[in-house]
Amino acid sequence: MMSHFARTTRSLAISVTTCAATVAHSAVLIAVIMMILFSQQARAQMNAVQAWEAFQQQADNTYASGRYHNAFIMYQRLATVGDKFAQYRLAIMHAQGQSVSTDATAAYAWAKLAAANGQPEFVRLQQEIQAGLGADQLILAEQQAEQLQSRYGVFANASAARKMLDHERRRCTGSRTGSRCDAVSAFSSSCSSNLEEWPSELCLRIGSLGLLSVAGSFPASLRRLETALDIVIEQYHPGNVELRELELLVDELNSSGAMQK
Repeated sequence: MMSHFARTTRSLAISVTTCAATVAHSAVLIAVIMMILFSQQARAQMNAVQAWEAFQQQADNTYASGRYHNAFIMYQRLATVGDKFAQYRLAIMHAQGQSVSTDATAAYAWAKLAAANGQPEFVRLQQEIQAGLGADQLILAEQQAEQLQSRYGVFANASAARKMLDHERRRCTGSRTGSRCDAVSAFSSSCSSNLEEWPSELCLRIGSLGLLSVAGSFPASLRRLETALDIVIEQYHPGNVELRELELLVDELNSSGAMQK
């Protein structure tokens, strides 16, 4: 029979082993929990540029995996703040019936909006879609394109960005002193999110301007950005665009008249 001492020693060894295993398991569990918390904290502190780029990549990955419904919603969100590739991808999805019914007029409208910056690939898509439209369809497609242009075009987005900067700077109590509102944090509170949520439109708009945040930016940098936006707004103001087009038309007519003479 096993002696009392042997049994006690064996029980003690088993207890120590069990205790060690429990400690090891607890350490692993704590490490996993810390990783999750750190990941969520990093996501919660994501700056606007990081959120903008991460959301673009997430939309592309979602599309590539064939989850067209989610991709369509994500590209819509990006398109509204001026992402030309998102507008281009929406044109393709309308043309091919991915997540939505096939709609050549809507496809043309998005393609024309995307092609406004002259990107060759986007221009080709617009031309290809246009080639398949009848006269009546093209009229309807141009009307839809004008509607999208008024909502999400260069002028609309520059104006929205300018208003956003004005609003965010008014919230920034340190702007009167000539210093940053928050000299410590470069994170945007509007980009705070958990793993399931998408960035807000405000966060994406800030990121699309190349800003980490508004509150963490130097006033001089914001003033330069506002000046640039003012130039774009002036250049692409619908009235000014129409005036330039009229001037070009007059020049054409004058040239034709001179040639006829």
